[in-house]
Amino acid sequence: MTTTIATVADIHHGPKASGHGSSFKATDEALPRTRALVAHVNDLKAVDHTLNLGDLIEHAGTDAAADRNAMIAGLNVLGSLKTPCHHVAGNHDLMNLSEAVVAELFKREALHFSTDLGDHHLIVLHSRAGQRDGSQISVDSAQLKWLEQELIRTEKPTIVAVHHPLSDQDLSNNRWFAEHPQCALIQNRDEIRSLLQRHGNVIAVLNGHTHCNSLELHDGIPYVTQNSLVERIGTQGLVANTHGLVTLKDAQFGMEIFGNDSTISSHEEIARRLGDTYDSIAQSYRENTAAYGQAECNEFDRLAAMRGKRSNLCVVDYGCGPARDANHFMGWGYNYVGVDASREFIRHGRAAYPTAQFHHGDFATLRLTPNSADIAWHSSSLQHVRRDTLPQVLEQAYNTLKPGGLFYAHYRSGEGDSIQISGEYGRPIARPISLYGEAEMQAALRQAGFEIVRSWTFDHQYPGLKGTTVKYKSKVIARKPESGAAL
Repeated sequence: MTTTIATVADIHHGPKASGHGSSFKATDEALPRTRALVAHVNDLKAVDHTLNLGDLIEHAGTDAAADRNAMIAGLNVLGSLKTPCHHVAGNHDLMNLSEAVVAELFKREALHFSTDLGDHHLIVLHSRAGQRDGSQISVDSAQLKWLEQELIRTEKPTIVAVHHPLSDQDLSNNRWFAEHPQCALIQNRDEIRSLLQRHGNVIAVLNGHTHCNSLELHDGIPYVTQNSLVERIGTQGLVANTHGLVTLKDAQFGMEIFGNDSTISSHEEIARRLGDTYDSIAQSYRENTAAYGQAECNEFDRLAAMRGKRSNLCVVDYGCGPARDANHFMGWGYNYVGVDASREFIRHGRAAYPTAQFHHGDFATLRLTPNSADIAWHSSSLQHVRRDTLPQVLEQAYNTLKPGGLFYAHYRSGEGDSIQISGEYGRPIARPISLYGEAEMQAALRQAGFEIVRSWTFDHQYPGLKGTTVKYKSKVIARKPESGAAL
């Protein structure tokens, strides 16, 4: 069975923040954004639980009554969820309220607890700051004894949630903690990580607090930090609106983090560049995606029929990966040109198809022979193209096509961007995902000079790790005008 969990961190409902970095928290937008998130989660299919990773409130000076009222207001909004909501206590939640009061508001006997999530298990730890300034953070020895007993007791794949990070997070560029690292990380995290690794059933650790998206890998376990719902990012102060969706299937962990902040800081063990990331999983990716090509081959058959019989037919497969569909395309008599950012995929393609052409490079800057291709093929590759480079990518495809040539794209549709954290390829990896609306993609194609032939959006149900999670996808077919020339 699959378990799906919606996640939110650092809502910070309360008065306008004061002190260091106060302008970076949109506390006035906390409740409206939480209501919108609740409505979104309630509309999603197959979400089983929701997890609040702490700092539901922004504490009000030393006013405990105000904090209690803010906590009640936030919990009332989250109480509208159709799913059970599990709460982690954050440092702001406890600045003026006792642990007993917060536990009572959370309807828990204690702030650390565990619960079964169907075929999976959740352990919530309570990390305490020893000083009012937020420093001297730890998980106490009594709780660690309890944790070990919990790990022994359950045989189910387990995720651990805690407010402060248990990872060795790089804080050098963190606006909140670069100068205050003692207020960020749990001091006895090495001991805790050793305990989690030793028992072997922990598949992921989640936290908030540092207001960034981060993925670190320790002893094969992914440690994921999720950005605040209300953190202002960039020079324009755009609110991050960060929320996540965790998918657990057997002992596999997957997560997608949505919102306006598509950056992720990561440990050096996690490849920072997309090509390197795919290089690191190349063999596993080939094996796990070998059977996924039939639907796309059917789409190619339609395009090939539209293009008709011609001499010197050519298809450019942008984001060719391990050239999964090359044999099918070549079976139509097409010369095959594969383009990818992964050197390992290019190496494999050249070995498997010596008569085809392969190019390692970036879609936006790689220049192929103008007016040379009959079909420009983007199957699940535009999802890795940032908005600021999409015009160049479409322009390169336009220039490469012959007049009358066809453009095809199968892409993730939606608003904003996301980060996809996936474990089904043998190791946790992070990939940036750009979500494009159907109208947005059509407008970009027209701007590049294309004529839209057909465009449609549909619900797509992923198999395997992603279980029953439905995500929206779109496809588009466009044509370079017969009179079109390379730009």
